Amino acid sequence: MNGLIALLLVIIVGLLAKFLHSYLSRKGENLATKQDIEELTRKVEEVRLYFTLQAEEHSQKNRMKLAALDRRLEVHQQAYAHWWHLLHSVYTDDVGKKVDECRAWWVEHCVYLGSEVRDAFLAALLAAQQHREILLSEREYAKTNWARVESLGRLILKDAGLPGFGFTEEGNVLRDKAEPAEGSGSSED
Repeated sequence: MNGLIALLLVIIVGLLAKFLHSYLSRKGENLATKQDIEELTRKVEEVRLYFTLQAEEHSQKNRMKLAALDRRLEVHQQAYAHWWHLLHSVYTDDVGKKVDECRAWWVEHCVYLGSEVRDAFLAALLAAQQHREILLSEREYAKTNWARVESLGRLILKDAGLPGFGFTEEGNVLRDKAEPAEGSGSSED
């Protein structure tokens, strides 16, 4: 009977040891898994925070660009209107006054224009102011000078990012102003 009790005790201790080993092994795996999950969760949260901050920064920049877009379009429209009036004043006695108005406007709005338009705007003002004198003395240079005035309109439209005139409309605008250049040369001869 002692042998039977000893055998039962060995079997119970063996089963208990096996269960305890299995239990502790499982507990160790769970602890390791828990630690791995905590580490992965921490990394996921870091990545999520990074992308959230990046998205917010990008969103803020886009909001600023959209806010400035309306103003830029408005300024480009004003620049185009000033150019149009300048174009039509080149052969009048008011050209100096118009150049001064355009220059004053440019000083207050040039930051909304692209660098190419900013530079071309000033070059067109100078060219418009000098055009009648150049036309009288240097006919070939007058064509180059007039091109500085004419090209500003296209540059403004391009810089604004708006669709340009169709070929026919643009040709009409430029032809209407080119005619006085031809006519004023013949009346001076």
